[in-house]
Amino acid sequence: MKIPPVSVDVAGNYHVKVMVGEVEFNLPLPAPTQLSWPISPVSSLAQPEPIYRLPDDWVCSPCTTPLSEIYDWSFEFTGIPTLWSDVRGGGLKICVLDTGVDDTHSDLQKNLKESRDFTGSLNGPRDVVGHGCWCCGLLCAEAGNDYGVAGIANKADLYSGKVLGDNGAGTDKTIAKGIEFAVEVGADIVSLSLGGGRMSEWLHAVFREFVSQPRKFIFAASGNDGASVNYPGAWIETIGVGAVGRDGRLTRFTSRGPQLDILAPGVDMLSTIPVNQGSFGTMTGTSMATPFAAGVGALALAKHLKLGGTTGLETMDDMRAHLKKTGINHGDGYGLIDPAKFLAGLAPPVPEQPPPSVPTPDDGFVFDIPYVGRFAIRSPAVAGDLVSLRRVA
Repeated sequence: MKIPPVSVDVAGNYHVKVMVGEVEFNLPLPAPTQLSWPISPVSSLAQPEPIYRLPDDWVCSPCTTPLSEIYDWSFEFTGIPTLWSDVRGGGLKICVLDTGVDDTHSDLQKNLKESRDFTGSLNGPRDVVGHGCWCCGLLCAEAGNDYGVAGIANKADLYSGKVLGDNGAGTDKTIAKGIEFAVEVGADIVSLSLGGGRMSEWLHAVFREFVSQPRKFIFAASGNDGASVNYPGAWIETIGVGAVGRDGRLTRFTSRGPQLDILAPGVDMLSTIPVNQGSFGTMTGTSMATPFAAGVGALALAKHLKLGGTTGLETMDDMRAHLKKTGINHGDGYGLIDPAKFLAGLAPPVPEQPPPSVPTPDDGFVFDIPYVGRFAIRSPAVAGDLVSLRRVA
């Protein structure tokens, strides 16, 4: 019998790949010298763990390093700079779970507080793909340094969790470890530009637990296949984000359905990429729209906290409702994020005013009567008496 190929990972664990129909199983095994064949019948094999990947068809186009700080087109398109006089995300923690980050990038070093790898990559938390580094920059690139680009929430603390390996793929376990990392560092906002075709209830529970805490929010890409929304973006525990182009219209590639919550710019977007790949580049996809929406969510949360936490932005349902209520609908059934309107709609509740008291004769009040003069009502009034007036001036 032909023995299937055995591989060993960086941790020294042995695996064997077995094809069952069109599904590939990657089974953990003892050392090859201890194997006996044939292996267990197919019927006893567990269902393979879901694989989460970068959305399809994303492409990075490196560009010339800006000679001075510039903003992506989407910032002017949605009015982001006009919001910075009020909030920039200071005091918040944002966690990007993706392919890692370049911690040597000049536009990221100030706000990047920590990066970790959960994939066992030989490159550690360093991003060799470029995707995660791009997302980090759109969210938290330093502003006001006369260099490169600026992030939407450019005063927030940035944390990067590498949950997708150097091949752009991850599993339930790597993503769950990323969420645990977000909990550990006290992240307020989590951004996930990744997706898979089916869900794991075990991972779903991890997401559910995270957002059950007040003021904890997760934004996730809807996907780039134009079909149904990918997971985790399809879960109610996330804000599912789709992409629009420069015309503000829903892109053809955006995955859609009732789980798609909001649209954001996602075409030819400029941000940071690893230094050895050119430092700055443009990308297209719902992966780009997701950190944009997450950045706006961070600004909204910062305003909520600035106003003493009285604006009603405490839960995922609150965030979703505010985004949908203030989104611009171009007739495609989904709202385009409107940052200025979103933040303007966050205000403390107006306290109820007690109804004005109606004076009675016993109150002994004085009032003015036009063209006659100043009069006073006699008080106290006697039961059955007529109220009399007397001129006093």
